[in-house]
Amino acid sequence: MNNKKSLMKIGKPGIFGIFTTLQLILTSFTLTFGQENDRLSDRGAPEVLNGSQLKYIGMPIGGLASGQVYLGGDGQLWYWDVFNINRIDPQNPGAGDKFYLNPMTQDRRFEQGFAIRINKEITSIARSLNNDGFSDITFRGEYPIGKVNYKDANFPVSVSLEAFTPFIPTDFESSGFPAVIMEYQLKNKTDKTLELEIMGWLQNTANYFTAEGTSGKHINKIIKSEDVLH
Repeated sequence: MNNKKSLMKIGKPGIFGIFTTLQLILTSFTLTFGQENDRLSDRGAPEVLNGSQLKYIGMPIGGLASGQVYLGGDGQLWYWDVFNINRIDPQNPGAGDKFYLNPMTQDRRFEQGFAIRINKEITSIARSLNNDGFSDITFRGEYPIGKVNYKDANFPVSVSLEAFTPFIPTDFESSGFPAVIMEYQLKNKTDKTLELEIMGWLQNTANYFTAEGTSGKHINKIIKSEDVLH
């Protein structure tokens, strides 16, 4: 009985008690909101992905309204929506939502890529700059720049890639440049001098994928100027 009376006294604080209770709640809310607000303004740490997380990465790069190319988690370019062929059903433009449930994975519809080569007197060593060539790859997306790092315990060089297309707010012409910039930085992990090369290749896709088939013949030539092959 005494406990009931005690509870009744606590449960009937009167008008001043109600204000006090509300004040305590508002004070608590203010403190909590202030802490959350501080977290929102903190810069925080960038998210770095690796391993199986790289499988579904496709960061859009390529100029505005000039087609679409994805930068994969391992630095490989893919998707390549530049052939005037709709990758998504044109009769159902909203069909892209299906990829939220079943994300696309990196495809290789034709031959293209980059590699690093260490030149030696007897046998040169080459590694492709993707999952096939390096065992330790990380991806850090900070749109419009994608950053990829390559390491391997059995390879004396580490590589860093920054890939992007110029993206300048309010400047449509400069942001619509139909190109991708791939900047590679190489680091020698040994105390020996190494002769290094970055190689790139791209299959001739003229009339390879087209909205309307045409007749023609591919002609490829190797053109050498000074020490560079085109």
